[in-house]
Amino acid sequence: MAAGTAQASGVADAAIVTVTGPAGSVTLPLRVLPDADMVADTVWLPTRMGSGPVMVTLGTTVGGRVSVGAAGLAGRAEQLGSDQRSGGGR
Repeated sequence: MAAGTAQASGVADAAIVTVTGPAGSVTLPLRVLPDADMVADTVWLPTRMGSGPVMVTLGTTVGGRVSVGAAGLAGRAEQLGSDQRSGGGR
């Protein structure tokens, strides 16, 4: 997540966050990147986490809306983008 987006969302680097979509959520540590290295209002997630595909768990696809917030307190909606680097989406 971009630094500006993280600040606006009230989360910090290495915080445990929950990403929630229409069908479910995943909880993981946050990595904050400089604004120049990440698109604002975008989150990147791995393709798979635990036993299954993240997009199935969340009930969304690349470009879908999710909310991101401190674990258990999902808050500000962030836009998943279309970047597929490292096999995942933003």
